[in-house]
Amino acid sequence: MSVAIQLERRRLPVVVSAVLAVLAAAVATAPGIPPLVRGVAGWGIAAGAAVLAARTFARAGAYADGPRLLRTFWRRLSGTAMITTAGLVVAGAAPLGLPYLREAELGIFGVAILLLCVAVWGLPATPRAGYDWLTFGLDSLTVLVAAALFAWHFTLRQLLADPNAGEHALLGIALLGAVSVYVVVRVGLAWAGPVDQLATALLGMGLLVGILSGALLMLPFVADATQLLQLGVPAAAVLWVAAARRQLRVVPGRHHRKHSAHRPFSLLPYSGVVAVGTLLLVEGPDAGREGRIIVTGAVVLVTLVLVRQLAAFYENARLLRRLDASMQEVRNHERRFRSMVQQASDIIVITSPDGTVSYASPALRQLIGVAPDEAEQLNLTTYIHPDDAQTVADQTREVAGMPGSVATYRVRLADANGTYRWLEFVSTNLLADPSVRGIVSNARDITDMLRYQQQLTHQATHDELTKLPNRALLLERLEGALAPRGTDVNAGRISVALVDLDDFKAFNDRLGHPVGDGLLVGMGRILSRAVGPHDTVARLGGDEFAVLMVGVTPEKATEVINRIITALETPMIVDGYELLVGASIGLAHGHAGEDPAELLRRADVALYAAKDHGKGRFAAYDLELDRRSVQHAELGAELRQALGTYGQLHLLYQPIVTLPDGLITGVEALIRWQHPRRGLIPPSEFIPVAERTGLIVPLGRWILREAAAQAAAWANDPTAAPITMSVNVSARQLREPGFPEELSAVLAETGLEPSRFIVEVTETAVFDSDAALTALRGVSRLGVRVALDDFGTGHSSLGLLRTCPVDVLKVDKSFVDGVTGTAEQAAIAISLIQITTTMRLAAVAEGVETADQARVLHDLGYRLAQGYHFSRPASPEQIHQMLAVASAERYASGASRHRAA
Repeated sequence: MSVAIQLERRRLPVVVSAVLAVLAAAVATAPGIPPLVRGVAGWGIAAGAAVLAARTFARAGAYADGPRLLRTFWRRLSGTAMITTAGLVVAGAAPLGLPYLREAELGIFGVAILLLCVAVWGLPATPRAGYDWLTFGLDSLTVLVAAALFAWHFTLRQLLADPNAGEHALLGIALLGAVSVYVVVRVGLAWAGPVDQLATALLGMGLLVGILSGALLMLPFVADATQLLQLGVPAAAVLWVAAARRQLRVVPGRHHRKHSAHRPFSLLPYSGVVAVGTLLLVEGPDAGREGRIIVTGAVVLVTLVLVRQLAAFYENARLLRRLDASMQEVRNHERRFRSMVQQASDIIVITSPDGTVSYASPALRQLIGVAPDEAEQLNLTTYIHPDDAQTVADQTREVAGMPGSVATYRVRLADANGTYRWLEFVSTNLLADPSVRGIVSNARDITDMLRYQQQLTHQATHDELTKLPNRALLLERLEGALAPRGTDVNAGRISVALVDLDDFKAFNDRLGHPVGDGLLVGMGRILSRAVGPHDTVARLGGDEFAVLMVGVTPEKATEVINRIITALETPMIVDGYELLVGASIGLAHGHAGEDPAELLRRADVALYAAKDHGKGRFAAYDLELDRRSVQHAELGAELRQALGTYGQLHLLYQPIVTLPDGLITGVEALIRWQHPRRGLIPPSEFIPVAERTGLIVPLGRWILREAAAQAAAWANDPTAAPITMSVNVSARQLREPGFPEELSAVLAETGLEPSRFIVEVTETAVFDSDAALTALRGVSRLGVRVALDDFGTGHSSLGLLRTCPVDVLKVDKSFVDGVTGTAEQAAIAISLIQITTTMRLAAVAEGVETADQARVLHDLGYRLAQGYHFSRPASPEQIHQMLAVASAERYASGASRHRAA
């Protein structure tokens, strides 16, 4: 729809109403029209004009944008117009001579006037202050006095002088006059709020014309009152329709009109004063009593105007004081703002689009080292880093191209020393602002912030101790390395090695955390020297490291691992300690496109495989390791189930005998697992699984209880010789809180004497943890003896014999095998028996398999031995038979000695 058509549609109601008004004038003045036709046509045109006004009011009430009260106001006016239409129709039916038409006409017009008053009373207005109410009251009184003088002069005095005028005419005229004044005051003097000012003026004039036209009907001395009403209603309708269309036209975009900041000013009170003055001039000073009334009214009006002016003077003085205070506050704000700008560390600069400075705050002058008078007309682009010049040009061109646009960017700016500092600029286009006419930029020095960010980023991606990349950065680089590559085969090859220090906890606990930290730093240096420049060495946490090798073949990766192993053969010097540290290494190979988590999992599987083979080992991932890993996982689940199933786990006992007679003096409890599907599973297979899964703790607890119960049963058998029960306890079990208390409870429950129980631990278990050493001291306080198993194969620290409450040393089979060899091989066994003799410890030779070994050991001074030469691990029943034999032999030997004595 074109704009012209829309404008025509908007103007159509006003044009129609104007046509109706002209038509009404033509009907009233055209000669030769019969009176009946003239009357019917006049009333019909007036009614049509009222209907048109009602419809336009209704549209304003439906579509005017504004508060609910605004739309209600226009809807009430629409109702008033419709009721007025009904009254006009009834007035037009007067020639028919129907009864009560006059009463109905008066009643309908009375309802219309009442609804008009309600509508005008609900006219939305801006809230008033105290002074506003005073001026409103004075202006209202001024209008009221002027209207009363005119009403008196032109109507009331004539009605009072006419003997034919009744009381109803006087009452009607008074009522309509009061309504007229009320409407004029409410509409003409009101602060219209959301109602458009021009619409308010048009509406007020239209209402005044309509009311006065109706009032003429009550004046008996007006001959053509009916015809004047027929002319007045269409004329008023033109103003009504124009007012409603104006209200709709000022809000077509559905937004509220912005009200002016100053108070509205009305000429209506002053018009009343001028009208009364004119009336006074017309009547003249010799008008008698009538003149005195007009003069009195004029005096009252002048008094009201003077009072209003005095009030205005007072209000103006008050406003001037407020203005002075506001101006002072503005000046204070200006001084405060100027002080803030002068003292601010942030830079404020106004430049032209080519970079010429028109204003620069002291912060910029201090930064670049120029005097205040040199700052203006300086070209800021000469201080920009050459690499950032294009950025500044692009951002400035973009900002300058659009008024009000804002751009944020970072550039380097040379300071007074020639050092480039990073600044963050926020530039705003204020070229259109007449008080600025430039590009305003706020800038702050972010050099330190960027440096801190870099430090935080480095801390987030690197290990603080070793300065190596951490797990997060390793994963990021691993994902990048495994991204799909081109056709180069070697470029897509990736190897990952996981490196775990052996016995790190022992070094850390025994020698202190500074030594442990030094070991980690030294390990990081060893790994970094062994890899290539494009590889990554990372610390994953604790004593675990990772090596990422990119673009290397599996053979090259293995060479790197061998270099690491070779480097670890040289002791590290840390805080004066010369430490030989081993490491377990797991290696996995991958190709571009593979999952990083899967490659790390493979390396982890290989690392566990290396640990399963002992310390200082290296293993490369293959499918067999994966299969074994799966088997271990299944075995762990089945072991957990076996712990809760009776009959799968049981203990065998290997005798510990005396030399040279071979009589049993103790047993060592050995765990066995009779799997219902796999058959007999050796401890070498399921004990590592138990260690890895944490099941070693409940498994060890079960062994303690079973062994103690069996030992108590043998101790209570009078036919069995008294023996000791030795039980192996893992390092993990020793570190469990409350282990001594748990052992004490088991002994109390089974009734076994603590002296008959021996806890066997490895050297590594004690060396690895202070908690384990504390637990063994608690065990010793119970009266339970402590044995070091496989002595000589671990750390072999003689200091350990002083700090650990050891009662028994069990010499490892590797030393026992050498006693029948060369003198050098037998020397270690000799040294060990000398140590135990000196320290008053019992020594047990393990792994004795031949009679020659037993004989030589006896000759060397060993009095206790254990091995297949004497007995394999046996069932409780078999051990019971051995105890019976040993008891009988001891009885026979004692009897023979008694007879010999």
